[in-house]
Amino acid sequence: MQSQEYERIKDLAVRHAQGLTDEAEERELQAWRESKPEREAMFRRMMSRQQLEENIRRFAKTPEEEEQAWQQILERTVRREKRLRVRQWTRVAAMFLLPVAAGVLAWWALERGSQRTEIQTMAQTLPGKAGAILVLPQGEQVALGEKAVALAGGMQNRDYTLNYRTADETPEKAETTLHLLRIPRGGEYTLVLADSTVVHLNSETELRYPAHFRGKERKVYLRGEAYFDVMPNAEKPFIVEAGGMDVRVYGTEFNVTAYEGESVRTVLVEGKVGVKTTEGSEEVQLHPGQMAEREGNGIVVQEVDTYTYTAWKDGKFVFEEENIERIMERLARWYNLNVFYANESVKNQLFNGVLTRFTEVEDILRVIEQTATVEFEIKGNTVIVK
Repeated sequence: MQSQEYERIKDLAVRHAQGLTDEAEERELQAWRESKPEREAMFRRMMSRQQLEENIRRFAKTPEEEEQAWQQILERTVRREKRLRVRQWTRVAAMFLLPVAAGVLAWWALERGSQRTEIQTMAQTLPGKAGAILVLPQGEQVALGEKAVALAGGMQNRDYTLNYRTADETPEKAETTLHLLRIPRGGEYTLVLADSTVVHLNSETELRYPAHFRGKERKVYLRGEAYFDVMPNAEKPFIVEAGGMDVRVYGTEFNVTAYEGESVRTVLVEGKVGVKTTEGSEEVQLHPGQMAEREGNGIVVQEVDTYTYTAWKDGKFVFEEENIERIMERLARWYNLNVFYANESVKNQLFNGVLTRFTEVEDILRVIEQTATVEFEIKGNTVIVK
């Protein structure tokens, strides 16, 4: 890359991370990202990983040290191999800014009069990080992370990604023998299935799948939340079974949420999916920008802003007219929190905002306090909502 172009892109990336780019700058940055697959992959790695802030803090006092720190970011390997399109979410009432050059987190929020209540806190609560447990068919459990690991059966684990494309061929009966990838509270991970489908798994999520797909379909079983980028194969449809809903995929990108006790939702970003209940309701076809939600034994479809439901994989919390109870459920999974309410009435208060997942929970709660009549007290991993 030419030095002038390098400096320009570096500046745009910094401004993008801060949330300061205008529409023209976003188009320029997007064009650069789409010019080569490795550029998009590099950019997503920079923006989505927890190491973003850690690397930026290495930006030191001299230009030489600053350049070296930037190169450390550029040279990191990617979690994804296929381009994903990031959509802008513009209905923002509160946004975290990540001042990259300074390496500090600032925030802006709507004023709630002149009153400001400080969060009572006894200890810092750190954000989640990539990590998973692989449970093999024989019951063996393997802890996964950044370290490169060659697993039995030919699977590879590296840079927070478990890859089955290198897996050894298995007997025909192995199709019914499922592997389990379990993501704990406060975790996330990326899985590449044998057919090259990429799956991003959110906190407190389990996915069951075979090492190889045989037969007439590719079927996996989800509990929790995952974003799928499915490798097209018209002769062998991809099916996700989640919380009483079957999602039949025809080569596409979509998000499925199926946490226990919550409504089951499928949000389509690109392509086409068919959705039905496992009880055998008529299949409903989704188009990009639509969400299917299970209600009773049926499926309800509505138009949505997909980024609201998929931003978690890009390192963001997006709250759109979301109540405090639902927000605290999401934060509890990512930060591994226990939440109690001293005032039940605050559960239904609404909040709008886009917040980074890679900051301490105290910073997020401080922003919410500024935009809603609610207070938080933090004691270790327990949050009391007042």
